Amino acid sequence: MHNILSSINFVSIAIGAAYLYLVNILMYFGLIGEQWSNAMDRDKGVKNWAHKTHPKDQRGWDQFLEFALYAVQTFFVMGMMNLAQVECYNHAFQLGLFSYIAYIIPEIYRAHVWEDRPCNLLAIKALRGFLGTAGLTVVLHHFGTDIY
Repeated sequence: MHNILSSINFVSIAIGAAYLYLVNILMYFGLIGEQWSNAMDRDKGVKNWAHKTHPKDQRGWDQFLEFALYAVQTFFVMGMMNLAQVECYNHAFQLGLFSYIAYIIPEIYRAHVWEDRPCNLLAIKALRGFLGTAGLTVVLHHFGTDIY
């Protein structure tokens, strides 16, 4: 009987999770962190809302869980890429783009129309969503998507 654990590409899962984590850090704390923070302050109606709603002693655990969720997300994206039989970077990008259009764009629209989220916050979410879908599939294609 084939051992399923020995056929999973854990390196790609770790790389995908690290990629998503890095995108998260660069988006929310690095490159455009100040714009995101200002947009969230306006959206929440209070300055420094994160410090008021979340104790500092839980942040390490939350970051670990965030990384674990990125690993799970990566595993399922790898499965989707296998089911779609992605064979080149172009196909990987297209699959990620289709996911972006199917899931991220409608969520951004709904957040704008029904939740009245600030446009600059939605733009940041759109960029992060693009990197987390089309960007992730390209990265995973490079490192391999074997999960069976």
